[in-house]
Amino acid sequence: MLLQNLKSISFTLPDILLLLGIAQCCYIIVYLAFRSGRISRGGLPLLYFVNLLAAFTLTFLSNQLPEYFLQFSTLIQMLWGLQTPLCILLIIQVAQIYKVPALRHYWVLALPPIAFGAATLVTSRDYQSCEPHMVCAEFQYWLSFCNQVAGSIALISLWFNRHIIDSLTSERNHQERYWLIIALIIINAAYIATMFFALGLEGFDSDMHSITILFGLAVAYLAGTSLFRIYPQAVRIAEFKKDVAKLSITERLIARKIEDLVYMQKVYQEPTYSRSDIAKECDAPEAMISRIINVHFGQSFPQLMNFYRVEDAKRLIKQTDEPMSIIAEQSGFNSLATFNRVFKDQTGQSPSQYRKG
Repeated sequence: MLLQNLKSISFTLPDILLLLGIAQCCYIIVYLAFRSGRISRGGLPLLYFVNLLAAFTLTFLSNQLPEYFLQFSTLIQMLWGLQTPLCILLIIQVAQIYKVPALRHYWVLALPPIAFGAATLVTSRDYQSCEPHMVCAEFQYWLSFCNQVAGSIALISLWFNRHIIDSLTSERNHQERYWLIIALIIINAAYIATMFFALGLEGFDSDMHSITILFGLAVAYLAGTSLFRIYPQAVRIAEFKKDVAKLSITERLIARKIEDLVYMQKVYQEPTYSRSDIAKECDAPEAMISRIINVHFGQSFPQLMNFYRVEDAKRLIKQTDEPMSIIAEQSGFNSLATFNRVFKDQTGQSPSQYRKG
């Protein structure tokens, strides 16, 4: 029977979009697992996209093999209902990317179970023959409604934590994180509003199905365009772990501050940024800064700055048609000649050869 069902599988447009979402989520999960550095940076994004992958996958399977997977319709709704609360935590993580959100923020994860309980209570009271599973349309309706109420509460809770997002405006090079957060808020608000509208229409099931797929793809697209630049390539992870014992507790805290300045605030994009500047920001002697960079990053200060300048330049060369002089300036080099020399030293190619390749 299962073999016959597999042979009869055909793909509609929603199914193709679901497959695209599954592929995108797998790519994002692999990227974050290897590129986000320590778990405090990558844990929540990984959890978010694992949940999204599960929602995409079960939705696809329930479409293709309804005899085997339609009983998971309540679980599928629960997974989609988790998306907005998890996204709120993701937003807080992106805003303060070098540390895990405080425990008090995780209360939003209790909202989907509360929504499930509320839907069960309503249907058991008003629809005595209804049980919380896929054959009960009333329960599915009320679960969807309660999920949107829970998502609205989670989204409104960001207002009480707006100082975390506002703090980005005082940082240099905060634009990518700030606009990613704004985009995520807009997408979630639009999703909830559209779902409430769809619940008032006849045949809301099919509308809800399409809306959730488009919502998931929109978030996955944002990750593909923005999140990858926020979680840059980890530099010599193995060397960090090997040499970390050589640093004192104070030096490790300074190392994390340097990571934030380099990875998140992208100080290397300022051509005149020097070791004395980083020492002032870390409130530490220059000699200590040099030692920490040498041990923690396995590079000297100029090598560290130039490494990330070249990484930025490589990304800009791939993604834009800007002239090399503009790319050199945007990457933090003070002259085109220096840019060409450093780029060739690190890649073995000139910038022009790299673009052709």
